Amino acid sequence: GFSHFTIARSDNGINGWEIDPEPTFEPDPVNYPEEIYGIEDPRITYIDEMGKWAVAYTAFSDS
Repeated sequence: GFSHFTIARSDNGINGWEIDPEPTFEPDPVNYPEEIYGIEDPRITYIDEMGKWAVAYTAFSDS
């Protein structure tokens, strides 16, 4: 299958993890051909100035 992101939650970040049954974010190779084989290695960062979380990731393709 294609790599994707799925949310996992834990009250303490150590154990008791619950993983969503469906992917949260999937590749979109029609609009982003660089994602043809999936998306990987997400990094999440809170941006104070925006009051939002940002996720950066690597797209996987043959180019």
